[in-house]
Amino acid sequence: MASIYELELKAWETFLANLFRDVGIALYYISIAVLTVYAIWYYSSILSFFSFKLRNNPNNTGNGTHRKEYYPRVAIVVPVYNDYEAIHTLQKNLELDYPNYIIVVVDDSTDPTISAEISKLALRSGGRLIHIKRYERRGLKAGALNTALQALEKHSPEYVMILDADFELPRDMLKKYVDIAIETGADVVQGHQRHSKGSETLFGILYRAAQAGAIIFMAGREVDEMFPIFTGSCALIRYELFKDVLFREGSLAEDLRWTIDLLKTRKKLNYFATHNLYANGSVPKSQKAFIRQQIRWSFGTLREFLSTFLDVVLDRDIDLSHKLGYILHGLFYTQGIFVYIATFIPPILSTLFGVGLGLVWPMGVYVWLIGIESLVIAGCVIEGYGVGNAFVVAGNALLFIYYTSIIHAYGTLKALASKNLEWRVTSKRGRYERLYKD
Repeated sequence: MASIYELELKAWETFLANLFRDVGIALYYISIAVLTVYAIWYYSSILSFFSFKLRNNPNNTGNGTHRKEYYPRVAIVVPVYNDYEAIHTLQKNLELDYPNYIIVVVDDSTDPTISAEISKLALRSGGRLIHIKRYERRGLKAGALNTALQALEKHSPEYVMILDADFELPRDMLKKYVDIAIETGADVVQGHQRHSKGSETLFGILYRAAQAGAIIFMAGREVDEMFPIFTGSCALIRYELFKDVLFREGSLAEDLRWTIDLLKTRKKLNYFATHNLYANGSVPKSQKAFIRQQIRWSFGTLREFLSTFLDVVLDRDIDLSHKLGYILHGLFYTQGIFVYIATFIPPILSTLFGVGLGLVWPMGVYVWLIGIESLVIAGCVIEGYGVGNAFVVAGNALLFIYYTSIIHAYGTLKALASKNLEWRVTSKRGRYERLYKD
């Protein structure tokens, strides 16, 4: 006959096993619900892009027919921190076919070679390139952007274009940005971060297609009147907006935080996103660089969301659709956790407890995966990929999604456990890739 101790132990084992089973089932259904919401968002954005945005894109190519001889002053702001690609891209951006622009470079580089090359370009530019050297990297990228914006007060630009150091504009692209800004009356014109440099490898092809999918996603959600976002680069913004709101210094997601702060101030933002406007950037040089980049994005996004959540959701002047978009964007990278829960908990429950979820699994995961893969394939379309590359992307997208999801899961957990994360430049492919250190 079993002792009281053995009976109590057996009861506790049964209780804990049932608790583990019930928690697992609850987590699974929560994950499926979350992934289904995101899948619907992806499908809606794709449909909005191809059914409305693509057909009704104002001045689809930005040909300048409405502007006549009006060229508003544009300041291109480029923050540089040990980014060697800037040496090449700044030279290219000094050759734009637009008569009324300046480039302001805020240089936080610790490598004197970069600073020396930028200084040479500034001296030869006839005043078109302004080089601001900072010896303390106060405020990270946000601090550099604020330094540039404050320096622009005496130059009185009408628009500010923000570019990362590795992005270069085609010669006629600034005209096209200005054309569409004038025609739509947009406060923010968000272009496509087109990662064409170094995209010849399998990883490069996938990365470029995924980033193209991102601009489709942004353009589609604009049509759906969801939360708009400036994505940190390749955007033309009215200078007057920065008189109301500067970047939050020290933030790892300064673009998201600026959009949130601006939305709380303005409530309504005339925002326009399009794939027809773009700058050519570089694919990350290595997997180590890519992983660091993705961790930074997932960490920074969740931290800014957690720090602003109550302010936004309790603000009665912000539209419900914007609040919903804000929540979905703020929790965007948590999908990395949910997809692994939804994938692995069912077989675990089945093995340990004989719990079968029938057709619910794996269909619940597939709905989400097809949504993500549809965005990536749509990215192939706007990048003009041939049939061969499109098949390569389609065949490898599933592995790429699960690969990035585990990185995002790590970044999400790190954001919940820690307030700090070291920021390092993302080493890039291109003519200077040998100089980057991982």
